[in-house]
Amino acid sequence: VLLADLSQAWMLGLHDVMWVPSQEGGFSVTAQEAKDMPLLAQWFGGTAATSTTLYWVTVALCVMLSTGTLTRTSALLLVLCYAQLEDFLPVADRAIDRLYRNLMLVLACSGAGRALSVDAWLRTGSLWGDGGLIGGWARRLFILQIVWMYFDAGIEKTASMWSVMGHYDALHIILQNPIMARADFTNQGPVLHWLTRVGTAGTVWWEMLAPLILVALFSQGPGRLGRLGAWLRQRHFREVFLAIGVFFHVALFVTLELGIFPAAMLVMYPCFYAPEMVERWLGRPSA
Repeated sequence: VLLADLSQAWMLGLHDVMWVPSQEGGFSVTAQEAKDMPLLAQWFGGTAATSTTLYWVTVALCVMLSTGTLTRTSALLLVLCYAQLEDFLPVADRAIDRLYRNLMLVLACSGAGRALSVDAWLRTGSLWGDGGLIGGWARRLFILQIVWMYFDAGIEKTASMWSVMGHYDALHIILQNPIMARADFTNQGPVLHWLTRVGTAGTVWWEMLAPLILVALFSQGPGRLGRLGAWLRQRHFREVFLAIGVFFHVALFVTLELGIFPAAMLVMYPCFYAPEMVERWLGRPSA
């Protein structure tokens, strides 16, 4: 997803403009004080050559991490280069960029690259690796990060337009913004207006209920949370929650200009399924 995002900057001819200092015709406003400049600008100078080289190194690291080439090293270096791009142009850094940097640090420590990677092929002669197990903590930490992001987004929707006091008109208002909307929604009929209200209310409550998926996935035993978890599993809460999430993000992609956010979230959804479930669907590979 990040590689696609950076590639779009190249296709639009912005890769040698966005992070280039303003004194050389770019968008980046580098600080005058040396101590406040991006680290790479301090080392190599705040020039177009520095920022453009940083861009291409970041692209190369995206390819390496995607193919599992020197997985741990490429993940760590990608976090650093990704953060340096943010230092060159802070206004272009989004919440999804910060989330992805967090997840890349987890990947670097997780054992990712032990299978379906260049590393696995070079080490064992098979893309599937040696069949050895790695800890499941990284997948669970990914789930916790995703759930917290949704829940935090829900509790921070405090403006009246996200509630019954504002008639749940948030999406209706957002779709009137020509900068964000993919099409002209200024002449919404009563049916579409009603659907945006349903979507607004559904979005808020779906995000607020996100912590329940942790109960559904991990709560066991005779206790109160264990009984709640069993009740949620019987009603396929995970599948319902993720299906709503897929619809939510696809709808955002179709109607709004939100960059990589919808795709960036959807590619993390497989984390909600344990490896043995995936093996049952695809068939267990031979070591």
